[in-house]
Amino acid sequence: GNQAEYGGGIYHYGTYTMTLSYSTLHDNQAASGGGGIYNNSILIIWNSTFSGNLAGVDGGGLRNLDELHIVNSTFSSNAAGDDGGGIYNLSAIPLALGNVTLTLNKADKDSSGAGNGGGIYNNGSYVILYDSLVAENLDLSPGGMQPVDCVGALFSGGYNLLGDNTGCTGLVDGVNGD
Repeated sequence: GNQAEYGGGIYHYGTYTMTLSYSTLHDNQAASGGGGIYNNSILIIWNSTFSGNLAGVDGGGLRNLDELHIVNSTFSSNAAGDDGGGIYNLSAIPLALGNVTLTLNKADKDSSGAGNGGGIYNNGSYVILYDSLVAENLDLSPGGMQPVDCVGALFSGGYNLLGDNTGCTGLVDGVNGD
């Protein structure tokens, strides 16, 4: 239940690596970016849950600007005023997601038409998914609730389930076990 301009739950910045494991970030708010976490350094997340976090602009669950690896974690019911209800990625370094679930996250929470990517919004290098589920995320743009699970380049490491690939590229139905 924390509040801040950036990184409602955690603001990670500097030249060191942070590992977050067996943790829950719940009901945090950021006026700008990163409702749960705002990351601008090296971050490794293991066995953690992000739920109910809110960002006024982007990255309801997490806003990433640097190196990020997420394994065995869940992003659910997070929301952003604009892009990336679950995760907003702006890093030039590929983002790695393994055995990650992104569901019930919302982009464009204020229905202004300015947001995209309910689950993942990737405006950086690319996102590598393996053994992950990205489904039932929403874009609340005017004209009704649009299911948009991802925006941007995604690459398959195999065995992923993607609900709606409108707006994202790189995963092909029936290839690599996807």
